[in-house]
Amino acid sequence: MRIAGFSYLVNIVTEKTGIDTTDVRPLSQPWMYLILLVCTLFLLLMDSWTIWTAMNI
Repeated sequence: MRIAGFSYLVNIVTEKTGIDTTDVRPLSQPWMYLILLVCTLFLLLMDSWTIWTAMNI
C-alpha cells in the first residue's frame, strides 16, 4: 500500500520507538507489481494443474 508522506511516517516511527530506520525506503511500484504478477501466474498454474488432475482421475 502506498503511503503519502512516507518519510514523515518513518520519522514518527523513529522518534516513538528509537528504531534505526536509516535503511528504510519506500518500495518501487514496478517491483511490487512484478512480484504480484509472478505470484498470480504461479497460482494460476497450480489451479489449472489441480483442475486438470481432478478431471482425469
